[in-house]
Amino acid sequence: NSTVIYDGTVAQTISHHLTYGNLQFAGTNNKTASGALDINGTIAYSGILGGTTPTFVDAGYTHTVAGNFYLGAAYMQQAKLTGAIQLDGSNQDITNTNFNHLIIANSGGTVTLGGAAATPNINIYGNLTINNNAIFDANINNIYIYGNWNNATTGLFTQTDGTVTFVSTTANQTIASNANSYFGNLTITKNNGAINQTVTFTTTANVSRNLVLTADRAVVDFSNQTLKIGRY
Repeated sequence: NSTVIYDGTVAQTISHHLTYGNLQFAGTNNKTASGALDINGTIAYSGILGGTTPTFVDAGYTHTVAGNFYLGAAYMQQAKLTGAIQLDGSNQDITNTNFNHLIIANSGGTVTLGGAAATPNINIYGNLTINNNAIFDANINNIYIYGNWNNATTGLFTQTDGTVTFVSTTANQTIASNANSYFGNLTITKNNGAINQTVTFTTTANVSRNLVLTADRAVVDFSNQTLKIGRY
C-alpha cells in the first residue's frame, strides 16, 4: 500500500484530486485539505523529521478514512477542525485525538477506540454519528462530547469500564441510542450558569455501570423513554 508524506516546513495544501493509500504528515505548519480527502489506508503523523508538530486543517470537508486513525491530538487542534471524519473501512483503530464531527460508517468489522494507543481518549467537539450496521467499541476508554450523540437503530456502541461525558457549556445536547448499545459509565456535567442547559434522551439508553449527574450542571430529560442502569 502506497504512502504519501507531506513534510514541508511551510504551509501546505493537501490535494483531494487523488485517492490516497496511507497519508502522513511531518514537518511544521498547517496541512490544509483542498477538498474532501479519500484515504484507503491509515492517516498518521510521520516521525521522519523528529520533534515537529504539523497541524491538519480539515477546511470544513468530510474526509473518509478506511484504515486506522493515528493522527493524534497534537496534530488535530480544535480551532482548525470544522468538518467531519468518516471511518468507513472494516476493522479500524482510533488513537488519542480530537474531532469536530465523527461518523462511524464501517462494515464487516469494528472501529475500536484504543488499539495500539497508550492513552486513547477522544474529544468530539461536534456530533458523533454511528450509522446503521456500523460498530464502535470504546472499550475501557473515555469520550468527551460537546455535540449530539446519534446512534442509528442498528448501529452498535459498546463500552466496558470507560466513560462518555457530555460537557458542552454552550448548547443543549441530545442522546439517541438503541436497545443493543450501552455506555460503560455516563457522566453529564455541563454549565453551571443561571439557566442550566438540557441533555435530552430521544430513545431508550443503557448504562452498564454508573450514571453520574454533576450537581447544578444540567437538566436531564428522559421523558417517555427508558434508561437502564447496570443492565450489562
